[in-house]
Amino acid sequence: MHRVPEFVWRGDKVEPRGLFRTEGITTKQMNGGDPAYVMRTGLLNAIHAHVSGENGAEKRFRETSSFLSFSASEEVARGYAAGRSKRRPVSCPECEEDAVVFRMSIGPRSPLPEPGLFDLHYGCDYRLAKPISMAPGEEDTAKCVSCEYCSTGKRAHRLVLVDVVSYLSSHAGDMKRVDSLEAARRDSEWLVYPVDFVPRLGGISPGFRFRASGRLSTTSSSP
Repeated sequence: MHRVPEFVWRGDKVEPRGLFRTEGITTKQMNGGDPAYVMRTGLLNAIHAHVSGENGAEKRFRETSSFLSFSASEEVARGYAAGRSKRRPVSCPECEEDAVVFRMSIGPRSPLPEPGLFDLHYGCDYRLAKPISMAPGEEDTAKCVSCEYCSTGKRAHRLVLVDVVSYLSSHAGDMKRVDSLEAARRDSEWLVYPVDFVPRLGGISPGFRFRASGRLSTTSSSP
């Protein structure tokens, strides 16, 4: 029986300025992606494009995806954090990391009707924002954070969680190729899909900009 984990993990190389400290995690949609792509093409097609995009439109979505990839395996996430160096990440002092491993608790999830899909709700917690660095002029950056979705008052944010192996397996008869399922199995892949609608964008938010009410933490690491 396929076991649903309590935590999922994500490994990332760090931007030069470490904006994850103030912004939380944002998707590649920030790079000019289409906030309505998933709604227009359907979840199954969008997952294929994200996991193993083949044609031009799919590759474009993969480069500007509305999804964030996580793994049920911390080891897989650490491998992505290490990148091409393949050196095992080790702990390092605050603000000196060049890679980071995120751990997200998905325990409070609620199942959706389709296999492999879950809802997760959370609220902004501004206390989790940290300064970009302690360099002069940046020590107060955490005080400047804001949330467009909560601009008129704090609201519950929503994420859709996708257990990719379970979801694709349930659509085996609809799949035109199996490479997505094979890739998802290899990485024990989960997708996190922020679904807060932002009128200015005409579509969904580009990420969950704050760590989810203490459920998402970071482990500083250096390859």
